[in-house]
Amino acid sequence: MGEKIVHQPRNLKAGLEIPFLVEKIKVAAGTYVEGEVIQYDVATEKGAKCTEIGKLYGISTDKVTVDDNGEITVYISGIFNSKAIKKEDSIEWKNLKASARPLNIYFR
Repeated sequence: MGEKIVHQPRNLKAGLEIPFLVEKIKVAAGTYVEGEVIQYDVATEKGAKCTEIGKLYGISTDKVTVDDNGEITVYISGIFNSKAIKKEDSIEWKNLKASARPLNIYFR
């Protein structure tokens, strides 16, 4: 088995009005950091760093390095501190906020 991951929360969460639901998903190989915006492709059943706002899925819970098809834990709902969010430069905040609302993901 891989190394044990210990969740050490920082300043990612910004409110408790909406529950923080989590889900494990398979992702492309790479390093994912806490607060990183994640997309999911239903056709391939695989997540990755979000570069296509229409595929927005959630927020990475921890820093982890995985091989291809490795699993990470993703927040699929909640209120997050916008200063703790890591996103690709190509993703604009206004578009991220608008796409996140239907998923019950909010930023303060």
